Amino acid sequence: MAWEEEHRVLNEALNDLQLNGYRITGAFDGEDYMEVDELKAALESKDLKPILEWTSQAESGSVTLQDEQGDRLALHVLYGNSPMELIYDMSASNEDALTRGDRIVSNCLADLDDEPSAGPSM
Repeated sequence: MAWEEEHRVLNEALNDLQLNGYRITGAFDGEDYMEVDELKAALESKDLKPILEWTSQAESGSVTLQDEQGDRLALHVLYGNSPMELIYDMSASNEDALTRGDRIVSNCLADLDDEPSAGPSM
């Protein structure tokens, strides 16, 4: 899958999570976290591209989020996988947050998988 397609999939998942009460609190490229000022600027401009680019600097990265109740969720991303396997794992501050985040992301990925353009690029 091309990086553009990977970024599209992750962007959709992050947008769905934000629409469901989560806010992005961090981006990790496998070695370092994105600077707070850069993250804040991306979020204020509603442009996730810098966050997506940060997480894809290495083969794997992660994005952390927090919901309105303070529960944390992290999406762990492995680049080079299929759209359904791009987000290879999730972790959360508790079981309810994990279940809720997994449901949102799974629904998003299922919707993307139903779209003809969501398949592997050739």
